[in-house]
Amino acid sequence: MSTPIGMSVDTFRQTLKQEIEARCKELGKSYDKEPDRGYAFELWVADLLIRNYEVDIEPETCTYRSKDLLIDLAFDDEEAKALVLGQCKFVSPSNPDISESDVVSFFDRHEVLSKNTSWVRDHASDELHDLISDYPERLEKEWNISFYFITTGKVSERIKNLVAEKQKKINSRYPTVALNCWDFYNLKEEYIRSKSIEASISEAVELQFGRGRYLFKDSPYRTLLAIVKGTQLTALYKKERERLFAYNIRSVLGKRVNKTIIDTAGNRHDDFYYFNNGVSAVCTRIHELANIFDSRSCK
Repeated sequence: MSTPIGMSVDTFRQTLKQEIEARCKELGKSYDKEPDRGYAFELWVADLLIRNYEVDIEPETCTYRSKDLLIDLAFDDEEAKALVLGQCKFVSPSNPDISESDVVSFFDRHEVLSKNTSWVRDHASDELHDLISDYPERLEKEWNISFYFITTGKVSERIKNLVAEKQKKINSRYPTVALNCWDFYNLKEEYIRSKSIEASISEAVELQFGRGRYLFKDSPYRTLLAIVKGTQLTALYKKERERLFAYNIRSVLGKRVNKTIIDTAGNRHDDFYYFNNGVSAVCTRIHELANIFDSRSCK
C-alpha cells in the first residue's frame, strides 16, 4: 500500500473508520458499540504516539480503563526524559464540536498532578499511579511532559485560544510542559506525517535556483550553496512530507541544548559549515540541468 502523502479528508475519514473497525475485530469487540469503539480508538492513538516517540511498548500496556483520572493513555521514556499523557474522544460520523469543559478538564490534570498528590494516590489505579506519582519531581527535573487531547471531532477557535492561554501560564514556570489539542484535521496531518516517516526516501528531489543565485564549493567536499524561495521549500514538504527527514543527521531536539552542535563548533571546525548552514541536505549526486538541480538520494 502506498503512503498517503496527499490524503484527502474523506479518504482519511474512511481509512480511520476501517482501521478502528479492524482494531475492534482484533479485540473481539463491536464497532457499533460506543465503549468498544472508544477503546479501539484509544489503542489506535496510543500506537500513533508510540511510533512518533519511538518507544518500545505495546498500546495495550499504556492505556487505562478504570480510575484513570481522565488519562486514557500514558507512557514515559526514561532516556529521553519524556512523559506522555493523553485523552481520546472518538465521535462520528459528522465530526461534531467538542465540549470546552472536556478539553479544559483534561489539561487541568497538570495542576492536579503537580499539587494534589494525596488525591492522585487515592483515586488513580495502581498501574497509573506508579507512572505519575513522581510528576512533581519530573517537573523540577525539566522532563518534557506532553499532554494530548485527541479527538475525531472539531475543536473551536475559542477552545484553541483557551488552551494557548493555559499553555502560556504553565510555561511561565514550567517551560517543558506542552499542551497539544488535536481535532480531526490535526489528527489527519499527524497520521500522514507518521506514515510518511515510514516511507522510503525519495529517489530524486528537484529544486530550481535563479541565475546567479548559487555557487559550488569544491573542497573539502563538493557543495552547492544556493538561495531558495520559501515557497519552493513549502511545496517540497507538502509533496514529500517526513520522508525528507528519514535520514536526518540531527533530528528535532525540542528545548534541549544540542551538545553535538557545540562539539562540532569546538572540535570539528571544518565540518560546521556543512552541518549548520541554513537548510542543509546530504545527497549522493547533484545533476545540473540548465538551472535545475536534481539531487539524487537526498538524505
